[in-house]
Amino acid sequence: PGAAPAAPRGGLLPGTVRRVATSLLVALVAVAGVAASWRVFVGTERGQAVDQAALDGAHIGQNRLWEVAEPVLDVVSVGFIAGAVVTCAVIAVVRRRWALALVAGGVLAGANVTTQVLKKVVLERPELGHGPLFNTLPSGHTTAAASVAVAVLLVVPPRARPWAAVLGALYAAATGVSTLIGQWHRPSDVVAALLVVLAWGALGCAVLAVRAGSTTAWGRWGAWGGDGPVAGT
Repeated sequence: PGAAPAAPRGGLLPGTVRRVATSLLVALVAVAGVAASWRVFVGTERGQAVDQAALDGAHIGQNRLWEVAEPVLDVVSVGFIAGAVVTCAVIAVVRRRWALALVAGGVLAGANVTTQVLKKVVLERPELGHGPLFNTLPSGHTTAAASVAVAVLLVVPPRARPWAAVLGALYAAATGVSTLIGQWHRPSDVVAALLVVLAWGALGCAVLAVRAGSTTAWGRWGAWGGDGPVAGT
């Protein structure tokens, strides 16, 4: 096969531009999704009623399901996130992909800090007659689990990404469902958390796509860029 086309002087390859644009579009859609989740399910009476009904209904069969859900939630902690950062850094260093280590760490930190700031500082829960007044959107446990899954997806070799995507999705889903079983969170909290992580994961992909397109021929990166990791996310 012929060599990959060189990037225009002072610019990026068209394919790189497309991948960056796709990643940024995904990030914007995710941000809009977080805002819509809060507006509909927290900011309106009907939305609160639906969300709270789902929370209240979680007690059905809870005792048996909680035996499975509680250990899943117990995994999530500050130490768990720190361990994930170290693991991702080691994988990236072994692969000699220093940028991956930085971006994966940025996704982990950015997603989890964003969730805490949104939940505790930015967003409020108006009194509309359904549930306690303190805001719980987005879910911190779901954010932690999903951000770890995305960080691992970013740093593993291309051949391992399908497995990383499937296992990460299963773990993030199990954590989100467990918060519902335990009545820790409402469904909108979990959805918003996943969208926060998606936004940061997409931004990470955009950064890596720009770096790849501006420093090397795109062919060296294979499946890297907006299409691969964003789709996995």
